[in-house]
Amino acid sequence: MRIAERPFSAAFFAMFFLVAPGLMSQVNTGNTGLDVSQLMFRFDIEANNNIIVDDVDVVAFHQFTIQNPLFPFSFEVWTTKDGGSYVGREDDPSQWQLVGTATDAPSMGPGFWTPLNLTLNVLVPAGTKRGFILASPDFVVVRGFSAAGVNLPYASNADLTIRTGTASDYFDTGFPAIPAINVHYTISGPNAVDICPHAILAPDPDPLLC
Repeated sequence: MRIAERPFSAAFFAMFFLVAPGLMSQVNTGNTGLDVSQLMFRFDIEANNNIIVDDVDVVAFHQFTIQNPLFPFSFEVWTTKDGGSYVGREDDPSQWQLVGTATDAPSMGPGFWTPLNLTLNVLVPAGTKRGFILASPDFVVVRGFSAAGVNLPYASNADLTIRTGTASDYFDTGFPAIPAINVHYTISGPNAVDICPHAILAPDPDPLLC
């Protein structure tokens, strides 16, 4: 685990000790050393504080800087309808709700984050796990990492943990994996503890300054 370092000003110390919900932070699983390419990844986010999942960045298999109008592509984000874990509903579309679609997202290719620029607004209450799906229905495969098992902690900070899930074709039977994903979130309600954006990065961290 590595957090970016820099000289701290008096203004920074004044901000650090404030309790202020509503400012966006990030946690991600890393974007290099990827060994899985699939159309769909399922995973859980476990919250220690009440959080709102606002947006995600992904890593796509191909780089597309100029879109082909005959072959548009998109990325989707789904979440469980009842707010529970993904476990037990991996290949059942009726258990999931589509909460965001990024059409013609400018994929930056392997090793780089592709921003989806979504407004997801998905609540994960403190002490719960909520299932998410990251998918590409247009066969622009999503990159990720193989995992030793499912429901294992993979990347975390004081607010949340991203847990391993499964990867597969579109709503098919999967195998243990975790997507390369950068989760943007905000603290909701009185549990806010930190107004400095931060990232806990694994397995190949890059610094993110406040």
